[in-house]
Amino acid sequence: MIGVGCSKPKVILHVQNHPPLDEYKQLINEGVYRPLRADEIKNIISQSGNHWRKIFSIYAKLLFAITKAQYQHHSQRSLPNTWQDYRDTVLLTEHCIGAIQWESDAHCFSCAGVHLICGFTYAAALLPDVNWQKEKNGEPVRLWQLTSEVSSIDKAEDGSAIWTVPYFDYRQFPNALIEEALNTIF
Repeated sequence: MIGVGCSKPKVILHVQNHPPLDEYKQLINEGVYRPLRADEIKNIISQSGNHWRKIFSIYAKLLFAITKAQYQHHSQRSLPNTWQDYRDTVLLTEHCIGAIQWESDAHCFSCAGVHLICGFTYAAALLPDVNWQKEKNGEPVRLWQLTSEVSSIDKAEDGSAIWTVPYFDYRQFPNALIEEALNTIF
């Protein structure tokens, strides 16, 4: 795995690009995967702009909601009060439940967890032979799930699954769709 996040992620986001900073180009060149430092998200946003702020914010909204539900039942650690604080202090650190993977290929889906492929074009390029469920009951769906025809990588008993979601941009992935994703996928 090449990217950033905790050592045992439960939710893996596959993104085609990486922050346009030398440190992250070096991670790819060296094939490294590591957790971020608590202040690193703010640094990436300040140096690379709005694009990565959107990606981190949408991912933080998803993971904060999932983590908040889990913390109510299982954790002694304190959780930040808002998704913004979660993004700035927890997201993609060792204390997070998620990871972002760059340089994905078909083999990257072998680890357990919920895999979110960011963007329909990237999903089609990454897994060209997969039949995605693009409609349900004759209606188009906005979240694509692998169909049961690909049972080896479809939703498994351990909760693993591969989904394609819109690219993490506020217009393509608004709050209403974040709620739909939380209810549908998790």
